[in-house]
Amino acid sequence: MKNVMDDHLAPNLERVVSNSFGFEDYIREVSHQGLDIHGICVRQHNRVLGQFHWWDGRRADINSCSKSVLSLALGIAIGEGFLGLNERIIDVLPKAAPEKPSENLSAMTLRHLVTMSGGYEKNILPGWQRDWVEDKDWAHYCLHQEVKYRPGEKFIYNNASAILVSRAIQERTGEKLVEWLKPRLFDPLDIPNPQWHTCPLGYTAGTGGLFLNLEEMSRIGQVCLDHGAWEGRQLVPADYVRAATSYQISNAGHPMRSGPDDEAGYGFFFWMTRDPNVIDAYGMYGQHIYIFRNLDAVVTVSAHLEREEMRQRAFDSIKKTIVPKLRANL
Repeated sequence: MKNVMDDHLAPNLERVVSNSFGFEDYIREVSHQGLDIHGICVRQHNRVLGQFHWWDGRRADINSCSKSVLSLALGIAIGEGFLGLNERIIDVLPKAAPEKPSENLSAMTLRHLVTMSGGYEKNILPGWQRDWVEDKDWAHYCLHQEVKYRPGEKFIYNNASAILVSRAIQERTGEKLVEWLKPRLFDPLDIPNPQWHTCPLGYTAGTGGLFLNLEEMSRIGQVCLDHGAWEGRQLVPADYVRAATSYQISNAGHPMRSGPDDEAGYGFFFWMTRDPNVIDAYGMYGQHIYIFRNLDAVVTVSAHLEREEMRQRAFDSIKKTIVPKLRANL
C-alpha cells in the first residue's frame, strides 16, 4: 500500500543529500509509519548538523513544550531571589486564593506544581475549556478548584500547575513573563520577538502557546544539556537545571501515556524516558525537545500526531535512524 508521504519523498531527498546530516533513513521510516512529522532539527556538540522540513519551518505553537521553557524561567526567578521552590502558592498569590483555603491547598508549593503533584484530581483549564470559563482570572479559577489529594502524593498532569507557576513569576517580578525573559533567556539565545499566548487579563499563560521554530527549540535544549549555560554565560542556575531534568516523581500509569517512554518519571515540567540519559520536553501532537546527554545532542521535532501511541512510534523512529548517526559522531 502506497503511503501518502511517498509523493513528496523523492524531491525532498535531493535537499537532504546536500545536507551535512543524512535524513534519508529517518524520512523513509516515518513515511513507512504514516507519521505526520512537520520537521526535525539535529544538534550535536553545540552546532546544528542538519534540518529537514516537510512544512516551511516557520515558528509554530510548541504547545506544552512551553512548560519546559517556563521551568527554566522559574529557575532564573529562583536564582535571582524572587521565589523559592518550597514557597506555598497561596503566599505568592494571596489575592487569588480563597479566604479560607483547604488544608491541601494550603500545603501546595511551587515544587508540587512543577512536578504535577499539586493535588488536583483532573486537568484544570485544558485548551478546549479556557474559552468558556467565566472567571477570566485563571489563577483565581485554579485556586478555587478542589484539591483532592495531599500535594506531593500523586502525579496528575495539569495545566493549572503551569498557569500558577507563570502567574507566580509575574507576581513577584512585576513584569509580563515573556518580557521579563527577553534579556535573561530569549535575547542571549538569539530568539527575537518571541510570542507567547496570554490569559484574558494579559498575563503570559505559561501552559502552552509559545511560538518557536525547530532551531530555536534546539537552543533551549542546548541550555538544558549544558546545565543552564549558553556560550559561557550561566543563564539558569546549574543546580536547578540538573534537578529539573532529573527524576522527581513517578508518573507510571498516567492517562496521557503513549508507551513506556512516557511513564518513566517526571522532573520539573520535563519528562524522563526509559534511558536515564534522555530527557524530553513534550508538547501536544508531537512537539518535542529531546536532550541526549550521553550523545551531547539535542533533537527537536514538530508534528501533528493525533493518536497517543504515535508519539512512542515517532520517538522509536529517532532512536532507530538518528541516534546511531549521533553515536558515530561522538
